[in-house]
Amino acid sequence: MDGTEKAFHRPSIEKHGDVMDHKAMRPNGEVFRGVYYREHPTRIHGMVPDRYYFLKFWGHGKTMTEGIGWASDGVKPTDAHKRLIDIKAALRAGTYEPPKERKDRERVEREAAALVSARQKKEKITLGQFFNEKYMPAQAGKKEKTLAREEELFRLHIEPYVGMKTFGDVSQFDVERIKARLVRAGKSGRTIQYCLAVLRQVFNTARQHGIHSLESPTSRVKKIKFDNRRVRHLSESEAELLLNKIYLKTKYLYRQCVLSLHAGLRFGEIASLTWGDVDLARGILTLRDTKNSKTRSIPITRKVRREVFGGLVPSCPDDLVFPDSKGRKLKAVSAVFRRTVDEMGLNAGVSDPRQKVVFHTLRHTFASWLVERGVDLIVVSRLLGHSSISLTERYSHLRPDSLRAAVKVLDDDALSELKKASEP
Repeated sequence: MDGTEKAFHRPSIEKHGDVMDHKAMRPNGEVFRGVYYREHPTRIHGMVPDRYYFLKFWGHGKTMTEGIGWASDGVKPTDAHKRLIDIKAALRAGTYEPPKERKDRERVEREAAALVSARQKKEKITLGQFFNEKYMPAQAGKKEKTLAREEELFRLHIEPYVGMKTFGDVSQFDVERIKARLVRAGKSGRTIQYCLAVLRQVFNTARQHGIHSLESPTSRVKKIKFDNRRVRHLSESEAELLLNKIYLKTKYLYRQCVLSLHAGLRFGEIASLTWGDVDLARGILTLRDTKNSKTRSIPITRKVRREVFGGLVPSCPDDLVFPDSKGRKLKAVSAVFRRTVDEMGLNAGVSDPRQKVVFHTLRHTFASWLVERGVDLIVVSRLLGHSSISLTERYSHLRPDSLRAAVKVLDDDALSELKKASEP
């Protein structure tokens, strides 16, 4: 301890080594009853050692102490005595708090006040503020395209109507109005569903951050029913003509088209494919980080091996098979595909998005051709990497003969029963 540190400055005074407790004296030489002091071993105040004043008194069935302060801080014996008078009055009234208990209570009160202040501050956060400051940064793991779409939906269809409101002020009626505006604007069922899903995710994320403890108002809004499944697939002649035209423009895109048309890969799976996932000797592709987060292995045909990988020189296992011009992962299908489709007039006069030919139509065509050739839906489902067989059942209409055959079995059974009944 150096000479400037003020020892004994504690709420409760305890015997400290050889330091002596002295009774405080009045100017007339009388003792201040209950007022004591201790002298600092080195520090001088005025002409005498610095003094620390404290009290000793009887309370709660025992001798109690309470520190008052240093003479160098301006504390006088009269100040200590006044405090002793107040303490005795509090003891008689039953309201006295020992210094430690008072300190603990004040700490708890400060912490509680801080929690209330923090909660009030959180409750004042608007949806717009939370979306921009908390929600979007927390979605860093999502794909860039997904983030851009969520930001667009919130900015155009959510923020103008509830972005300035706090979470507690957003009602089911607000959500119904957002939904009604989207319907009047002619937005697709998928867009409406996606928009309400973004609002629900914002509410859920805010609840996880302790902003509120409310149920999302979207939970009480009736979901819009729609069928967003693509139904258009290419005929063999359309597919051949499309790929031939693309081949003449860019062999790079042509290879990707063949991989989707004859192996059923999504564009994202093509863009993520690395050489370590290509086993040409066995004719197997391993697809990782797929849409349903599952890894699957699929066989490829001789045509795929020849048209897609023929002429390509395998590199390091971690290298992409189809990188962009800077060696990075492709983010979008080449615009050449859309221009070629337009040149062929495949989408001329088509307004229904489900009927339009897009890159994903190649994958849809792959599945449709398999089903038309009698391949079981479960097998097709595994090749496509569907998370549920229900997703593959959209292709069941391409096998009407199988349904007729099933019904015919009943006809045959009924005929057999009639024959038996007619026998003597």
